[in-house]
Amino acid sequence: MAINTTDFVNDVLALVTDIASGEKMQLSQAIIEKTEEYSSFENSISHTILTGIRNGNVIPILSENPNPESFPFNNATDCTVPDCDLEIKGSTHKWETGLIECRVGVCLRTFEEDFRKFFNGNVNDFDEDTNSALMQYLVNQFKMNFNIAKWRVAYFGEKAKIGASANFYNGFDGFLIQQQANPTQIIDITQNAGVDFTAQKTITGLDIYNYLVAMDTLYSEQIWNEGGALEYRMTKLTAQILSNYMNGLKDKTCCDGVEIVNPDNIGMKSYGLNNLSFRGIPIRVIPEWDFLINNASGLNGGGGNNARQNPHIIMLTYANNLLVGTESIDSLEHFDLWYERKDKKIYMEGGARFGTGVPLDNFILAI
Repeated sequence: MAINTTDFVNDVLALVTDIASGEKMQLSQAIIEKTEEYSSFENSISHTILTGIRNGNVIPILSENPNPESFPFNNATDCTVPDCDLEIKGSTHKWETGLIECRVGVCLRTFEEDFRKFFNGNVNDFDEDTNSALMQYLVNQFKMNFNIAKWRVAYFGEKAKIGASANFYNGFDGFLIQQQANPTQIIDITQNAGVDFTAQKTITGLDIYNYLVAMDTLYSEQIWNEGGALEYRMTKLTAQILSNYMNGLKDKTCCDGVEIVNPDNIGMKSYGLNNLSFRGIPIRVIPEWDFLINNASGLNGGGGNNARQNPHIIMLTYANNLLVGTESIDSLEHFDLWYERKDKKIYMEGGARFGTGVPLDNFILAI
């Protein structure tokens, strides 16, 4: 069974030394530790989800850029009208999809009596109670894992991934891998190449500001402007360093493009993670990136002070240029919960078959 209760038995039950303390061992009095509130992948405004997409489908991309050499001068006394040059330009994006899925079978009889009592379970008749507090806790954990897995493959999926963690990434190339395939739209964050995590965190707020300037300069050279919700997206680590830097500037002369306010004069910090912007373009913090970079094998270098895979990421793009395509016609995922009498197990099963697409070069990525 893929459920480990060792910590509960060794760490929690070991504290119960008498009847009085045992009576307090109830779920209703437990403190549930939460580290971050992560967005639902399919409900996030960070992506545009398309249904009915199959592996190998091709998206035709038509350009609406005007031709500057159309409509030539003509002899005003000539009845012959020249042909217009109405060139239609286009390209394609080919979908690659992958399937992520797993199942957990829960035999409630295998949990120790004290463990079931903690979750207010009926010890004598517990086989098929899918609504018990214990099952609701396990279902919630299952769904949280499912959600963060979709973030993992959508952004960090890489077909060329090898090694023990390959099965968690190599179904298709995610957003970041697809974007890095176009070096003309990439700005190198040199601190990401640090030998360890400490070295990677030597990036300063001024460094981040200068990367934003470089991105803005590159953006000014682009011809794309979709008129949509253009925004920066940034790892929480990077945003926090930038925020602290901007709050410490006070009245110093620096950093054209951001408002400099002395926080001492207003009694509060001017910048937080929910109100950062650069030259009029909002900055959205993506904590899901940080969680994966720090906790997922294949990205965290083994944890501790080992170097992470690109702990600093800044993306400038439109939400409608980050496409998520699924074969389903009504939803991105499937989830089932049922009791199997012959196994005396409650099963949870979830999966999603989808792919990601960056069809246009309407992005700038600092990584």
